[in-house]
Amino acid sequence: RKILENSHSASACAAHTVTGSAFSSAAMSEEKRTVPKEGLPEPAAPPGPPGHKGHHGPKGPHGPKGPHSPKGPHGPPEGPPPLMISMAMWMMIGSVAKPTYPDVSYIQPSEKYPANKDHTLNIYHPPNAGDGPFPLVVQIHGGGFAIGDKELRTGEPELWGSLGRGYAVASLNYRLSGTAVFPAAVHDCKAAIRFLRAKGADYKLKTDKLAVWGGSAGGSLAAMLGTSAHVKELEDLAMGYADQSCHVDVVVDWFGPTYFVTMDEHMAEMGLTDAHGSHLDPDSPESRYLGVPDMRQHMDLVRLASPLTHVTTSCPPFLIQHGTKDNFVPALQSIVLHMRIREVCGADRSTLRLVQDAGHGDMGSMRKRFASAANVAIVTSFLDKHMKAA
Repeated sequence: RKILENSHSASACAAHTVTGSAFSSAAMSEEKRTVPKEGLPEPAAPPGPPGHKGHHGPKGPHGPKGPHSPKGPHGPPEGPPPLMISMAMWMMIGSVAKPTYPDVSYIQPSEKYPANKDHTLNIYHPPNAGDGPFPLVVQIHGGGFAIGDKELRTGEPELWGSLGRGYAVASLNYRLSGTAVFPAAVHDCKAAIRFLRAKGADYKLKTDKLAVWGGSAGGSLAAMLGTSAHVKELEDLAMGYADQSCHVDVVVDWFGPTYFVTMDEHMAEMGLTDAHGSHLDPDSPESRYLGVPDMRQHMDLVRLASPLTHVTTSCPPFLIQHGTKDNFVPALQSIVLHMRIREVCGADRSTLRLVQDAGHGDMGSMRKRFASAANVAIVTSFLDKHMKAA
């Protein structure tokens, strides 16, 4: 609440940037009340090269189903809810961008994981930037864990912002909740990171450092990559490149959920009416992602799916941005993650930027403050600081 009050007082700014030094003891007390402590660990000290091109597999919105697609206790839900359809329309910004290397498979196909579209990514090189190798930003799409794909559009800030700063972009597909439930999407994202570390040089990429940037559900997955590299249950080495690390070096989390079971409470504390209805409903995006009708009866699963649970001193630098009027994912979800990282890792490991009066990525607004040139410059400057420093 202290952070939000500071944000509201910053009337001269479009957003309020919060680093560790901005927190008072009162704010930390609020954090200890809000962050779920139970179960949290103590702080711990041209065409692609042959053999790596994917294929689309059977037709359908989510690719093939089968033994490689785990189901929840009640099976994956049928089709995205209506709200996801409106989000999909918002995501269609500009024309589809043409990747340098399209449909690259990031798994080593096997009987358990046959080649399929869900496990592919696109690679985009920055224009007029020479022959590389290029530093890399991995983009993880949003869509309530239920919709979306790797096809980026020219107006998406993750693409034009990164390319314009000399970064290559790898945009990945992952299994959606209609195909396979948690932890499938986390397994997929980590498999993509391992592939890029193993084969990045074949695509003119520098992979000594990797950044991830995601929004909404993609922000949640990016945060999971940043906090859970050490968690064996959240990685399936059978997907390939088991000798590589899934660790990432920089995380940009745009308005991602961090602890599903508190989203309703946080929305009420923000004084907002949730666009989803209750996040605890069986048909909510989060319940569908977990594959359970009542997540409160599966708290071990909720904690495992939360980046808050896995924060250790090895976390990379985080930049977290969230709108204070977000009625899809309340801003308190980002605040508690920021404060948890600060508590465990120190004040310099996370930067939180609250975008005053912005909704969920300014969806439906003519003032796209998240996608503005000024805000994207903040993000790319953060990437430069941690990716290009000697």
